[in-house]
Amino acid sequence: MAESLVLKSAHGGAEVRLQRPDATTIDVEINAAGLHARNGVYELDASSLAQFFKDMARDWRGWPDAREWKSLESDFSLSCTTDGLGHVFVRLQLYSDCSRTGWAAGADLVLEAGQLDDLARDAARLFKSSEASLPAS
Repeated sequence: MAESLVLKSAHGGAEVRLQRPDATTIDVEINAAGLHARNGVYELDASSLAQFFKDMARDWRGWPDAREWKSLESDFSLSCTTDGLGHVFVRLQLYSDCSRTGWAAGADLVLEAGQLDDLARDAARLFKSSEASLPAS
């Protein structure tokens, strides 16, 4: 199985798996109560997603406003807030295409602050290695 970044909710059992099959795609798979959705989204600079997780790990005690990340065509997004008590609330949206005319799926996860360092490390490994294989322009 390909290397992946897995976000597992501390409550409710929802799980999101991200993989990088090539230098321009992030595969997103959501498994939550009664929901299974999967799609590949276009993203040239996945290192920005690695930085997103690194910043959350650095600020594990909390931050004032929602932190957001979107794929290049906005067909996958993450919005993260915190309660300052060690919980990170992740709301994610995945669309079947960038025009948003097909299906949409969403999930809410609760992460514990203790998960953030491992997520940041896994994201750096997954998304940094794929950036090296981008074709020269």
